[in-house]
Amino acid sequence: MKKISLILLIFLFCLCSCVYQAENYPQKNLNEIWICEEPYAEFGWTEKENQVGKIIYKKKEYKVEYYTTYGALMIVYTDDIVQFDNNLDEYDPYELFRGRVNYEKDCFTLTVEEDKQNIFGGEKPVMKFVKHNKEKYFNGKNIEVKNVEHRNK
Repeated sequence: MKKISLILLIFLFCLCSCVYQAENYPQKNLNEIWICEEPYAEFGWTEKENQVGKIIYKKKEYKVEYYTTYGALMIVYTDDIVQFDNNLDEYDPYELFRGRVNYEKDCFTLTVEEDKQNIFGGEKPVMKFVKHNKEKYFNGKNIEVKNVEHRNK
């Protein structure tokens, strides 16, 4: 009986932590942008495409698309990715890196676990993204706001 109780408690704990993460998952909002200062990264949404952004690391810029689930996995692809028929192997050449995400109320932390294209030079950074209003964040900065046009897919 103790084993069954312990298993149920562990299951309940896991279930509760998933619900907590789902509550803080960033919902699509075109007015928001998620910024990581080091290494610099911007993640957000566009009307035509769901999740897009850019990463600047050691003076090299990568335009990216990212995929997240309500779980803790995030996969970041180059923006050259095309849509395939549910064959995940076809996505591999476009994958830059993947990592685990911990969602909080107005921020999330991405811990890079696999750097497929070696863009971080062997490092596995922990990237902390903070939610900002897009217009307020870029207003007053010497950063030109551009609508990133991705290829038609």
